Amino acid sequence: MGVGGLRFLTAGPLTGVVVVLMSAVSCGPVSQPGSTPRAAANSPTMRPLETCVQASDMAREVSFKSPNGEDVIGAVVGDGAVGVTLAHSAQSDLCEWLPYAKSLRDMGRRVLIFDFAFDPVGDVAGAASELRRQGASKIVLVGSSMGGTASLVAATVVTPRVVGVASLSGPQQYSTMDALAASKQLTLPVLYMAGRTDQQRPYDFPADARTMYAACPSTRKQLLILPGNDHGSDLLAGNAADQARSALEKFIADATA
Repeated sequence: MGVGGLRFLTAGPLTGVVVVLMSAVSCGPVSQPGSTPRAAANSPTMRPLETCVQASDMAREVSFKSPNGEDVIGAVVGDGAVGVTLAHSAQSDLCEWLPYAKSLRDMGRRVLIFDFAFDPVGDVAGAASELRRQGASKIVLVGSSMGGTASLVAATVVTPRVVGVASLSGPQQYSTMDALAASKQLTLPVLYMAGRTDQQRPYDFPADARTMYAACPSTRKQLLILPGNDHGSDLLAGNAADQARSALEKFIADATA
């Protein structure tokens, strides 16, 4: 189906979800300096929050363990049974997602933003567990760029099972993460989103989104190719921001209904 100048494919209605949104700036080649997620300190200091999170945001600092025992730091805004975790892209941090986290909070979502440590997939799994500990019962993983790749893979291993996953410009493979293989296992609601002309060697993000969509067996999958070359979380603030936000928010609402 079409939305304005968009291609929007869907494989059927969506059902239940908590949202783990993963953030993404430029994904970039794996060999680029700074493309490896930075480690969280043993004693979280929340320094990123000092520069982007204000007292008026009413954010709650959290520190949790990933499944392999790493310390991960983050912040939660909002309350409610629907949880949203926004995970950032390579060469970024939790501040990337703060503006959109507050928008989701104002829609009644419980939103977790966090800094990756060493294991992106494990960190997403830990974020989902932290949301459950705080009271969320439905969880959607949403990832941006590298975060989208990690979210798709995490959706195959997180227990209890999440109810949906959305990837914004996530490549089908990043470092050791294989989102194409993961997509072949997904039967829950899935949203693949990318900009039509977003190519950054060696990555072709819209082509990867189409490939993963085609491979995914879910009857509740969607593919949204937006005009322009906005990437990751920038899709929600760029050339087709209204369409991107509307699609993602409807995905969350339908999956958690």
